[in-house]
Amino acid sequence: MVVVADAVLFAGFGSGSLPLTEAVLVMVPAVAGAVALMVTASFAALLPPYLIQQALDVARRSSQRGREAHALRFLGDVRALRSEANQAVESYERGLTLGGELGMRPLVAHCHLGLGRLYRRTGKRLEAEEHLDTATTMYREMDMRFWLEKAEKEMAESASAPRSD
Repeated sequence: MVVVADAVLFAGFGSGSLPLTEAVLVMVPAVAGAVALMVTASFAALLPPYLIQQALDVARRSSQRGREAHALRFLGDVRALRSEANQAVESYERGLTLGGELGMRPLVAHCHLGLGRLYRRTGKRLEAEEHLDTATTMYREMDMRFWLEKAEKEMAESASAPRSD
């Protein structure tokens, strides 16, 4: 059985398409029970999406809708890092919808940020700016300064990117 726990924040390091400020606790089967792995964004691209899908399935079967929303967002992150744009968009949008239904505003903002980053990288500037603007507004309203800086940086990069839409 694989279970994805709520995201754990720790000191920020590194750069790249996702900040190394998040980790997800992933329970994976082992010979003598489950082993917990702390998965950072730099390692996320190495995870096969089926592991996160299994965690998503477990959350759904056990009616843990909050964990389901987190798993959807994490699946979006993994798929985005693996350049699986269509699947990433689907995961982010489903996480965004479920997070919205559950009132999980930080998660909704993170999904908007993920979509904005993905659309920026794939040259869809208008979509990127829309999601980045929403993420920035939400982070500002929630006084999430760390994430606000990240979203503002993405917006600046999006504004200076060549337009292909």
